[in-house]
Amino acid sequence: MILPEPARCLYIFDEAHHLPIKSNNHFAASLRIRSIRAWLERTGDLIAQLLAEDFIPVDSQSSFDKLQSILQPRLEEYWLMLQPIFLNEGEIRDKHSRYTFPHGILPPEIRDAAGNLFSAFSQLAGLFANIAEELKIELEETSDLSRKELAEQFYPVIGYAQRHAEGSASLWLAYSQEDDLTKPPVARWMTYQEDDTQIETTLYASPVLAADNLSEKLWEQCAGAVLTSATLSSLGNFNLLKLKAGLPESTFFLSIPSPFDFGRAASLTVPNMGCEPSDIESHTAFIVAALPHLLSEPVAALMLFSSRRQMVDVIERLPEDFQNMVLCQDDYQKAQLLQYHRQRVDQGLNSFIFGLASFAEGVDLPGRYCEHVLIAKIPFAVPDDPIEMTLSAWIEQQGQNPFMTLAVPDAAFRLMQASGRLLRSESDFGRITLFDERLFTKRYGKQILASLPPYRQERIEIPDA
Repeated sequence: MILPEPARCLYIFDEAHHLPIKSNNHFAASLRIRSIRAWLERTGDLIAQLLAEDFIPVDSQSSFDKLQSILQPRLEEYWLMLQPIFLNEGEIRDKHSRYTFPHGILPPEIRDAAGNLFSAFSQLAGLFANIAEELKIELEETSDLSRKELAEQFYPVIGYAQRHAEGSASLWLAYSQEDDLTKPPVARWMTYQEDDTQIETTLYASPVLAADNLSEKLWEQCAGAVLTSATLSSLGNFNLLKLKAGLPESTFFLSIPSPFDFGRAASLTVPNMGCEPSDIESHTAFIVAALPHLLSEPVAALMLFSSRRQMVDVIERLPEDFQNMVLCQDDYQKAQLLQYHRQRVDQGLNSFIFGLASFAEGVDLPGRYCEHVLIAKIPFAVPDDPIEMTLSAWIEQQGQNPFMTLAVPDAAFRLMQASGRLLRSESDFGRITLFDERLFTKRYGKQILASLPPYRQERIEIPDA
C-alpha cells in the first residue's frame, strides 16, 4: 500500500507514549568491532563466490578487497584507541565494562578516526547496492532457470550485506559528528565484554530526545496528527510528552476523565517500613516479610519490580510453599505465563505474577485474574543508563533541575501505568500496595501521589516485618 505524501495525511497514533522511544530506537546505531571484522572476512568469501559464478565483474571484487584492506587495520587501530579509556575510566564489573562519553562528546582523535571509517563503510554499502542491482537485472533478464535460481539465493544475502554496511556507516557517522550545542546531544557509549574465547567492544549512539527528528520528519511535514493513549500526561500536565516528542506549540491537549469510581473500587496502600529503597537489603527483607501477610487470602496478584536482581532475591528468600505460587517472568514467555496464571485462577488456586517493567503495561488481567497489584518502589529510571545520563547533563546545562524536569515526571508516568494494571473495567476492584514511603515523606512523592487517580489511601503496619 502506497500512502500519499505526509502533507496530505492525518496520522493517528495509538499508544502514543511509545512514539518518542520508537523514534529514538530507529535513529540509534550500534556496532561490535570484533564481529564486524569477522563479518568482513566472511563477506570476502561471498564476493569470491559471486565472481566465480560470473554475477559480478572483477572490478567489484577488486573494490571490495581494497576496502577490506583499509577497514581491517582501521578497525584494529580504533579498538586500540579505546582500550585506555576502559582501563582508566570504564566502570568495571567482573569481565564487563561500560563507559559513557560525558555529554556525548568524543575526544578529537576518536571522532576523526570515526570519520575515516564512515567514509569506507559508505563506499562498501554503495558497492553492495551496485551488486544487488546487477543481481536484480540478472533475475529479470536471464532465461537460464538454474542461473536464475542461484541469483535468487544470492540476492537476499547481498541485501543483508548492504543493510549491515549502511547500519555500520550510521554508527561511524554518529561518532564522527560534533553535536550542535544548542540542541539535545547524541548519547555515545561503549561496552567491553570478555569471555573465555574473545574480547568484544560494542559502540552505541542514540538521540537522547526524539524531538528534533519527529519535528523535522513528522510534525512539520504532515497535515495533522492525533496522539492517543490511556496515559499521556504526567503530574497532571503534558510537559514530559512535549519535551520528548517535540510537539509544536500549537498542539491541543485533552485529558478525558475516567469512568472508574477509583475511591470505591481500589485502595492505595503504603506500609510503614522504616527504610527506603536505597537501603536495598532492608527494603528487600521487608518485602519478603510482608508478602505472606499481604497475600494470605486466596487472591490473584501482580508484583512489579524495578530491578531483576531484587525480584530474584525476593523469590529465593520466600518460603517454599509461597514460591510455588509465584510465576516469574524469567521462567516463561509472556503469553505462556499469562495463560498459566489464568488457568491457576480458574482452578481456585493462588497465583502471583512477578515481573519487571514490561509487565507494567500491556497486561490485561480483568476481574478476579488480578485483585492486588504490588509495586516494589516508585519506578525511577535507572540512573546510570547512558541515554538518561546524557539527557540529564544536557538539561542541567540548560539551567534546569533534571530530577524535577525529567526523573520525577517520568517516574509518575510509570507509576500511573503500573497501578493501572488493577482496574481494567468498571466492575473491577482491589488493592494497590507500594513498598515506598517516599510517596508520603518526600515533596516530590506528594506531587506524584497528587497526580494518581483518587484511590482510597491507607498506611498500614505489617506484623514482624
